[in-house]
Amino acid sequence: MPRSYAVSLVLQGRKCVVVGAGDVGERKIDALLESGAEVVAIGPDATTDVRAWARDGRIAWTDREYAAGDLDGAFLAIAATDDREVNKRIAEEASERRVLLNVVDDPELCMFTAPALLKRGDLTVAISTNGKSPAMARKVREDLEAHFPNNYGDLVAAAAEARDALREEGRQVTGETWNTALGTVIDQFDGNGKGGEAKRALLRLLRAEAETEIKERS
Repeated sequence: MPRSYAVSLVLQGRKCVVVGAGDVGERKIDALLESGAEVVAIGPDATTDVRAWARDGRIAWTDREYAAGDLDGAFLAIAATDDREVNKRIAEEASERRVLLNVVDDPELCMFTAPALLKRGDLTVAISTNGKSPAMARKVREDLEAHFPNNYGDLVAAAAEARDALREEGRQVTGETWNTALGTVIDQFDGNGKGGEAKRALLRLLRAEAETEIKERS
């Protein structure tokens, strides 16, 4: 498979089709819903959760096998069937309609592969092996989990709020200064989940450094 180019897609409000409503399809649908996509699921023998999402109006579900035309209007599609011939037909339609396509466990038919994800709030760490070893990607993700406790989501939010505050004050801080301040705050609050205190600590460090930089320039 050719080397891939890593991106994060904005799927809010975009039509995404998942062909296959079993366990694998369910996981793909769940991730797409989390991204705000408008999900259309196609496939018989849907899981309990897929049926519940359809009943609740969270997704549109068609209880049948894939048919030509199912990707009409889609921005992205995922083929989660266990039939390679069906997956090939889906890939052909995706190519004709210029729909981004992932075929589960078949990188040769993919236009993109789905990395293993480590999520902590708005922090997302993606691990990819270019489709060659999903098991290795999962192993690396599991190894990283210990290094990124759950409070990293709070720290990301604290950094964003501190950045906005500095902008409102008209203060400019270098990337190196940010790196040093974040390192200090992460060490201080690692595992504590105190977003408000982390924000205040960041602002103290960044404001102090900004004042130092101004004095050095004057």
